[in-house]
Amino acid sequence: MAKLSKETKQRLQTVFQAGQFVIRWGFIPTVLYLGFARGGDPGMPEPNILRYAVCLSVWAWPADIGNSVPWL
Repeated sequence: MAKLSKETKQRLQTVFQAGQFVIRWGFIPTVLYLGFARGGDPGMPEPNILRYAVCLSVWAWPADIGNSVPWL
């Protein structure tokens, strides 16, 4: 294995950290974009950002009120 200088190791570490950041924070937005851009399967309704926002708020709402809702 080649010997790397301290400066080169720091640069590589910075590049890898930047790559991790991009992958972690860019994956889900990319998947969502592709889902909206390409559309659903034939016969499925068109994707609608408002529908998903409402579903997300309804899904996340019970977590705010704890265990006080018996049907959860």
